[in-house]
Amino acid sequence: FKRASHSTSLLALQHAALVLAHLCQLHEREVAGVVLNKKNALMHRAMQEEISPVQLAAAQFELAKNLVLKQAAAAKERALLPRPPARVLDQADEKKFKRRKTSMLRKGFQAKLDLLEFAHRRYGNTMRFWFKLDREENMKIGQKIFLRRCDEIAWRGNGYALWRYLYGDANGSLTFQELDPGAAHMLASFQAFTNDLFGGPSKSFCQLDTNRSGRIVKEEFIEKLESLGCTGSLSRLFDLLDRDGYGFISDGDFNFLQGWKPHPYFMTPPDFEGLECLKNALVEHCGAPPFKAWRRFLDRKCKMRISWGNFRHACERIQKHQSWLPSGFLTTLERVASIWRALDEDCTGWASF
Repeated sequence: FKRASHSTSLLALQHAALVLAHLCQLHEREVAGVVLNKKNALMHRAMQEEISPVQLAAAQFELAKNLVLKQAAAAKERALLPRPPARVLDQADEKKFKRRKTSMLRKGFQAKLDLLEFAHRRYGNTMRFWFKLDREENMKIGQKIFLRRCDEIAWRGNGYALWRYLYGDANGSLTFQELDPGAAHMLASFQAFTNDLFGGPSKSFCQLDTNRSGRIVKEEFIEKLESLGCTGSLSRLFDLLDRDGYGFISDGDFNFLQGWKPHPYFMTPPDFEGLECLKNALVEHCGAPPFKAWRRFLDRKCKMRISWGNFRHACERIQKHQSWLPSGFLTTLERVASIWRALDEDCTGWASF
């Protein structure tokens, strides 16, 4: 009754009047003993003059009705008055608005820039920074260890947003490829080069150590690889392999490359014809626009971007359950990797619509 009687709605006041009448009939003795103040003069008069509860409810309803009509008239008058001008946002308000509207994706991207800047400033390159996180040299790391070790090395960025942005492995772990795709591609090329020429990275150290000193300096490293026909930024490759920053490479610095398995699209050429064939088949099956096929088969969570793991699993589902693709089109991992390389030419590990 209190909630309904304090309302400005006509229907609520009618409900309050009916509730009051019902309560008065059930609790006449309790109502008679209530001490009333000046605002309840109507109730006091009802008790003195023996007005029936129904008449009392009708009188209260009339008072409430007049109050509602008065408030409605006042509201119409306020609507005719000119409105004050809107307050212009100052610079501080705009910063607060931008911080509130910043998406998790943008926060993660900014956190990645902060992390890379921190890694180069403190350790020289991302490879040395990575092994401060991945001390076991597994070339992958879980979320809890990643966040804890970022805190141990005194990086104070948004680690959770960074994980959400970089996380692309379906096994629940972050790899070096997501942190620095350019450096990972360079190391994968060197790994493939040593596998073809020497049978593995660990066996290549003796071949590159020409003076048998147990150490390989930069000039010796570059000269030997150039003579073997290796191309690319060899100076940067040496800095990545020089994990401690001492200016030389020792025998154990190649061990992590022996068991590391980089993404297969690093070493496959892009298949643009296969990509067009896949696009046309998806659009023909789902109909225009192409966004239907994108949402149905590739980007089911509507993040507007997909990782290499998402694409590989989508291709497995398409080949397994769909009969409208050419026979044997996505059966090999090399074919899927080459189509992905056509989408992701820079080997960032991500592709957008």
